[in-house]
Amino acid sequence: MDGSGPFCFIEWAWLDVALFGFAFNWLRLAHVEIKNFRQLHSKTAGHPEYQITPGVETTTGPLGQGITNAVGMALAEKLLAEEFNRPGYEVINHYTYAFLGDGCLMEGISHEACSLAGTLGLGKLIALWDDNGISIDGRVVSWFAEDTPKRFEAYGWNVIPNINGHDAQEVSSAIAYAKSMRNGKPTLIACKTRIGEGSPKFADTDKVHGSPLGDEEIAATRAAIGWPYPPFEVPREVYALWDAQERGASAELLWQDLWQGYVKAFPDLSSALKRRMLGDLPKDFDKAVVALIQQTVDQKQTIATRKSSQNAIEGLASALPELLGARLT
Repeated sequence: MDGSGPFCFIEWAWLDVALFGFAFNWLRLAHVEIKNFRQLHSKTAGHPEYQITPGVETTTGPLGQGITNAVGMALAEKLLAEEFNRPGYEVINHYTYAFLGDGCLMEGISHEACSLAGTLGLGKLIALWDDNGISIDGRVVSWFAEDTPKRFEAYGWNVIPNINGHDAQEVSSAIAYAKSMRNGKPTLIACKTRIGEGSPKFADTDKVHGSPLGDEEIAATRAAIGWPYPPFEVPREVYALWDAQERGASAELLWQDLWQGYVKAFPDLSSALKRRMLGDLPKDFDKAVVALIQQTVDQKQTIATRKSSQNAIEGLASALPELLGARLT
């Protein structure tokens, strides 16, 4: 889950080199669409857009929305696992990852969502914080000086501080450590980075947050990081290292074997889970909605909107067990 616009381009590169979800058509899309980054009608927008780019499951435009979506997805995993998993059949068993920056953490919605994640014990949520102290307006110390690790510890999160965000092995080890704790807490990994790393003139400044480097600085950056390849050219060995098709197919086959056993052992549960995964409504849901509306009309109550919201949620919950909501009374 990406909550940071500047990180979005990395997502498109990942989808290119890993060939995730695109079969063989993605190669053509990569080399055409990546060049159209942030252009009107492009499939590679400046923030992920649902139903525009294959592989994108939700839109994360406003700051804080990415981490909040991640909390929702981690909550869904936890609830589905508790309801449907059975001994020997962990058909729901995955982690949710989120990338977020200082701008995301400034937003009130991130406070609310991350506090809820700690309270609910979403232990399979791992957030990687791009801790570079820079936003689009400059250094954040003048307006965002709180101790973020202590904030998350207060929420009930594990915190892994001072990870070198430019060291892939160090980040990978931090993720492995987060998974190994198994204490029912979500984890924040504080990745220390320098924005624009490699740019001789603009590294560690807000100048690289959302503006092109320009031809001269791009050439200087290529020389500084030792990247001799032309623009938009990815060496074949990089594709080979990232190609996850064979590994993904093997993992899917193992899960399908597990699922077939689950279907035979728990036909009712598997049918209910399949319906939810397909996004279908229960068979008699329309009747339940009509009955609830008629009941509401007949009662003719004058009540607060928060109470009417509660009545709607409770009235539909029995017909739609996956429905989540809050009672505001």
